[in-house]
Amino acid sequence: MNLQKTPPRALPSQWAVGVLCAYAWILGGFPVAQAQDAANGDADGLVYLEEVLVTGTRTALRSGIDAKRAADNFSDVIKAEDIGELPDANLAESLQRITGVQIVRDNAASREQQSGQVVNIRGLPTLAVLNGRTMLPGGTASRDFDFRSLASEGFSELVISKSPTADRIEGGVGGTIELNTRNPLEFEQRTLSFTGTAARLGYAETTNPDLSALYADKFADGRVGVVVSGSYQDLDTRTDAYTARGGWTLGQGFAGSGFDTDNDGTEDAILPSDIRYWYQNDKRERLGLNGTFVLAASDNLNLTVDVNYAKFDRDFYNGVFRTAGFSAANAVPGSTVIDSDGSLVAGSFNNVLVQSDGRLEVDDVETIVYGFKADWSNDRWSLSFDVARMEGSNDGRQLINRYRLLNGANVTYDFRGQTLPSVVLDGGATNPADRSLYRPDLAFNNPEYFDNSETSSRLDVAYDFAEGFLTRASAGLRYTNSGYERMWFLQNGGAGGSCANSTATGGFWDPAGTGLLVASPVVCDPATGQFLPASNSALDPLLGGGFPVGDFFSGKDGAFPRAWVYTDYPGGNGNGPGAYGDVYRLSPSAFEWRDWHTDIDEETLAGYARLDFGSEVGDVPIRGNFGVRVVRTDVGSTSYQTQQDGGLALEKEKSDYTNVLPSLTVIADLQEDLLLRFAAGRTMRRPGDLNDLRSRLAVETSSGLGTNGNVALKPLVATQVDLGLEWYFAEDGLLSGTVFYKDVKDFVSRETETNVEIPRLTNLDNNTSLFTITRPVNTGTADIVGFEISYQQAFTQLPGLFKNLGVFANFTFTDLDTDTVAIQDFVLSKRVYNLVGYYDDGRLDARLAWNWRSKYAYGGDGANGIQAFGFDEVVKASGQLDFSLNYAITENFDLLFEVFNITESDFERYAGVSSRLREFRTGERRFNFGVRATF
Repeated sequence: MNLQKTPPRALPSQWAVGVLCAYAWILGGFPVAQAQDAANGDADGLVYLEEVLVTGTRTALRSGIDAKRAADNFSDVIKAEDIGELPDANLAESLQRITGVQIVRDNAASREQQSGQVVNIRGLPTLAVLNGRTMLPGGTASRDFDFRSLASEGFSELVISKSPTADRIEGGVGGTIELNTRNPLEFEQRTLSFTGTAARLGYAETTNPDLSALYADKFADGRVGVVVSGSYQDLDTRTDAYTARGGWTLGQGFAGSGFDTDNDGTEDAILPSDIRYWYQNDKRERLGLNGTFVLAASDNLNLTVDVNYAKFDRDFYNGVFRTAGFSAANAVPGSTVIDSDGSLVAGSFNNVLVQSDGRLEVDDVETIVYGFKADWSNDRWSLSFDVARMEGSNDGRQLINRYRLLNGANVTYDFRGQTLPSVVLDGGATNPADRSLYRPDLAFNNPEYFDNSETSSRLDVAYDFAEGFLTRASAGLRYTNSGYERMWFLQNGGAGGSCANSTATGGFWDPAGTGLLVASPVVCDPATGQFLPASNSALDPLLGGGFPVGDFFSGKDGAFPRAWVYTDYPGGNGNGPGAYGDVYRLSPSAFEWRDWHTDIDEETLAGYARLDFGSEVGDVPIRGNFGVRVVRTDVGSTSYQTQQDGGLALEKEKSDYTNVLPSLTVIADLQEDLLLRFAAGRTMRRPGDLNDLRSRLAVETSSGLGTNGNVALKPLVATQVDLGLEWYFAEDGLLSGTVFYKDVKDFVSRETETNVEIPRLTNLDNNTSLFTITRPVNTGTADIVGFEISYQQAFTQLPGLFKNLGVFANFTFTDLDTDTVAIQDFVLSKRVYNLVGYYDDGRLDARLAWNWRSKYAYGGDGANGIQAFGFDEVVKASGQLDFSLNYAITENFDLLFEVFNITESDFERYAGVSSRLREFRTGERRFNFGVRATF
C-alpha cells in the first residue's frame, strides 16, 4: 500500500479505533465513521496524527480499470498496489488472477518443470518484456522466462497484452507479459519503504525470511531521480510424492483379461512400468536488485539508466524408493486384478527390481539486464532510443547415488481403495531402510552449464497530427544479437550387472592418479570380485544419517514404504563433487565436454510502421491503430558431429526466415460507459526448445541410426481475432466479455526419416551413406477458440461497513481442436475462474482469493507409455484458496498477514483415467507474518 499525507486531523488512540472497528465489523453495518466519532469526543489525551489515506486494493483495481479502458489493444493491467499483496509465491501466481492466464504448480522431479516457471495465455507460450526489453531465461534451454526468480516489490505494473500491435516486440504467440519498474520522477517525495515477513510452512515445518526494501528520491528541482529496490527470500519447502515415472504401459500376455488395447489379436493389460515414492526437500534463495536513474536533461529530453539483477539458487534433494519390472511373465498366478478400463490395479510379482535413489539437483541461476534509454519530444515529434544488454547463466549439477536390493523381491501393489498405492516387499518381511540388504548400483555426476545473452538496440519515432482521421504515425527498428551456449558432461560410475563391469562403465577414478578407471572400494571387494553391501562403513558419510523425516505422507492411508535408504550428500551441494565424489572416486578430469557442447547464435532485425486513427461514425467515436511488423531471423548452430572414425568435428549450420506480422485494432465508444473492442493480427514465437536447434548429429555407424537437431525449424505462428464488449458502469465497476480465435501452425514434433544421405559417413549395416535419423520438424496445426468474462465492483453504494466491500471475478473458457498436435503440448484447461472478495476501508485491507482450473493434459516429468493408444496424461481439476490482510497501524507502519494454499490443494495426475494414478504431490500451506514501513 502507498501512504500519502493529508492535512492533520485529530484521531483517538489507534488501538481504540481498531477495537471499535473490529466490534462494528462483527456486528455488521456499523459505520467506521460512527466508531471514530464515538471515540473522538472532546476528552483530553487525544493523540493527534496525520490522517492516513491508503491506496490499497480498491485504488489498485480502479487504476487497472482505467488502464484497460485506455489501452490500444486487448490487455489487462495489475498496478503496483496490487502486485505482491495477494499471497503469491512468485509473479507467475499473481499473473494467474488474469483472465486467460494459466500456470502449472507441479513441483516436479526434474529441473525442467518447476512451479511457476511456465506462464501460458490461452494455452500458448508468452514473451516476457522488462521495460520494453525481452527477458531471456537465466541460462536454460527454453525461451520461457522463469518468473520464480523475480520478486514483485520492484515493479510498478504488469501489463498482459493478448493482442498484437506493430510496435510491440514479437515472440509471444500467446501474448506478452510486460513488466515495468518504477520511475523515480513519479514519486511525490523522498520515499523509503521496507517490508519484512516470516513465512511458516506447515508441512516442512520451517520458518523462512522474505525481505524487501525501496528507496526513491529526487534532486535538482525534480530533474534528477533515483530509485533502488532489493528483495531477498530464503525458502525451505518439503514435498512428499508418488510417481509412476515411466508411465503406465501396455503389458502383453495377460490371457483372460478381456482387453486387446493394441488390436493385435492377443489379450493385454495396462500396468505401471514402475512405482516410485519420493521425499523432496527444496531449498531456494532468491535475490533481486533493481536500480533506475533518470535525468530530465531539459523539458524535452529524459535520459534513463537502469539495472536489474536476479539470482536464484536452488538445492533440490530427492530421496526415491523405486520398484519396477512388472509383467505377465513374473505375475503370481491368481493375484492380478484388472478393472473395467483394462488397468491392472493390483497384483503380486516375483523377482522385481527394488532400488533406492538419492538425488541432488543444484541450480545457480543469475540474470542481469542493464540499459540506457533516451526519450525526446516536442509538440508533434517524439523520438526514443534504447540499448540494452541481458546476460543469464546457470551452473547446474545433478548427482545420483543409487542402490539396489542384493536379491530381487516379491512385490505386491494395490491401487484400490486409497489415494496412494500400497507397495509391500516380500509380504512385509523386507525392510527398505535396511542398508545391509542393498549394494551400490549407480554413481552419477552430471554438471551442466548454460549461458544466455542478448544485446539489443531500438529506435522509435512518432509524429502526432494536429487534425484529421489520422492522429499519429510511428515507425521503428529493432536489432538483437543473442547467443545460447550449453555444455553438458557426464561421469557415470555405473556398477552394472556385475562387479567386473564397474571398471568398464566409467567414472571410478584411480586414487593414485594414474588416469585409469578402477573398481571403487565401496562397490566391489577386490578379493572376491563380489559387490559389497551398502552397509560398508565407507558409505557412512552419505548414508549414516538415515531417513530425514518420520512422518512421510502423514495422514495418507496405505501400506507403502515410509522410510528407505537415503543419501545426505554432505559437502556435495556445490559445483564440486565434495564428499560424494571422494567416496566414489569421481574425478572432474574424467569428464568429456566436447560431445555435448552446443552454441546457438541468433540475430534479428525488425522494422514496423503503425498508424493511429480517431474519428466518429455517426455519433459513435472510434479510435484504433493498424500497422505491420516485418522480422528477419538468422540462426547459426555450432556443435560437434560424429565422423567416420568415431571421432568428433566442430561444424556449423545456418538458417534464416522472414515473418510479416500485420495487426489491426478498432475501439468504438458505443455509449459513454460502453466500449466495443476488435483486434486482428498475426503473432509468432521462435522454436521454444533451443536444444531442437542444435546442429549436433549423433550417429551409430554400426546400426545406421542417429539423432540430429534442426537449425531450419520455423517459428510457431498464430493468426488471431478478438472481439470484446466492456461496460464501465461505475468508477470502480467493470463487466467485460471477449471472444477469441487463434489459428496456429508449425508446431514442433519428432520425425524419423529413412534413407538420409550423410556423404562423409558409411553405414556399416548396409555399406551405404544412407541412415535413419530422428529429428525435430515443423508439423501440425491447431485451432483455439474461447471466451472470457470479467467482473469487478466496489460496493460503495451500500450502507455502513458494507460500502468497503468489493469483488473481482473472471471466467475463461478455451477449446482446442487439433488432429496433428499432441494435446499435452498446450497445458490447457477448458475452464478457469478466479473469485476475489475484498474489504478496504483505507486502514484495513483484506482479501480472500480462490483460483480454480479444470483438468488439463500435461506430460510433466517422465514418460507416457500408452499415449500412442489415445491415453493422455491428465491433471485433476483443482483450486487454491489464499488470504491476505494489511492493517495500517499508523501512517508509516502496516501489519501483514497472509495464508497461501489454505486448503492444502494437492497435485494429481492420471494416465487417461483416474484408476491409473500417475503422480501425486502434497500441497503445502504457508503462513506469512510481517510488517511494512514507509517513510
